[in-house]
Amino acid sequence: MKLRKLLRLGNRIAALGAACCLFFIDMSAQTRPNVVWVRFRPGVAYTAEAAARMLPEGMDVRSQLLAPEQARAFRPMNALATRPRVPSALERAEEKLCRTFAVAFGGPILPERMAAALMSKQGVVEYAEPWYTDEMHAVPNDPRTGSQGYLTRIKAFEAWDSLQGDTNVVIGVSDNGVDQTHEDLRDNIWKNGGEIPDNDIDDDGNGYVDDYIGCNLAFSLDGTKPGVTLNPSQSHGTEVAGLAGATTNNGIGIAGPATGAGSSRSRPAVPGAAISSTAISPSSMPASCGSRC
Repeated sequence: MKLRKLLRLGNRIAALGAACCLFFIDMSAQTRPNVVWVRFRPGVAYTAEAAARMLPEGMDVRSQLLAPEQARAFRPMNALATRPRVPSALERAEEKLCRTFAVAFGGPILPERMAAALMSKQGVVEYAEPWYTDEMHAVPNDPRTGSQGYLTRIKAFEAWDSLQGDTNVVIGVSDNGVDQTHEDLRDNIWKNGGEIPDNDIDDDGNGYVDDYIGCNLAFSLDGTKPGVTLNPSQSHGTEVAGLAGATTNNGIGIAGPATGAGSSRSRPAVPGAAISSTAISPSSMPASCGSRC
C-alpha cells in the first residue's frame, strides 16, 4: 500500500509541472533515473513474468540478470524442490542472478526513495537499490594511453579518481640515463634546490657535482657532463622513467601512473611524483651493463 501511494503521488506531481518536479528529480549523475535493481527472495520469482506479478502497478521489469534457460547449472525446479540437496557454488551464484531484475517505474521519484519503498516489502524483496553508473572521471588525454594496457591491469584509472599524484614523492630511476629534456618528462624532473647547475661545483656538499636535475655517475668514463644523464645511444632509462612518471594529461605521449590525471575537458596537466635520474653506466655501454655496474 505504501508503494502504491508513492507511485500515485509521483504521477500526480508529474502533472503539476516542472516547479514541483524539482523536489523529486535526481540531480546526481551517479544513478540511472526511473530504474532500480530488485532481488526477490528465494523461490519468489525466477522469470520476468513472475517478477512482474509481484510488482505494484506502475512498475515493469526491464531486464533480468540471468534467465533460467541461459543458466548452466541452476534450474528453478531444484530451488523449489522440497527434497534437501546441496547445490554447487555455480548453481548458488546463478540462482541469485535469476531472481535479480532491473525494474522501471514512472514519475519523478528518486531511485533511492523507490528502492527504500521496495525494501519495505520484506516478504518478497531481498534487496533493492538504485542502478549506479560507473563513470571514469580521470581519463587522461595523452594520445598513447590506449596502448598502455598495464594501466588497466594496475587499476590506475580507478586510483586516479581518488588520488592524482603527490609532488612530495620522488621516484629514483637508476639506469643508463634519462633524457631530462624529453617533452613528456621535463615537467616532472625533480630539481635539487641546493645545487647550482653547470658550475662544476658540488654546491650542496652531498658528494655529487651539478646534480641539479639528475646525477651522472659515469661522466668521468665517457666525457659527458656530470649533471646530464641523457644517453643518446640507449633509451632504456628514459623509457623506465616514462612508464613511472611521464606527465599525464598534457596531450603528449603516454600517461605516467604516478603523476596523476584529470578530465581532459576541464583540467590541465596534473603534476605528480617527481623523477630523479641517476645514470650508472657510460653512454657507450649497453643498457644491460647498468644493472651490473
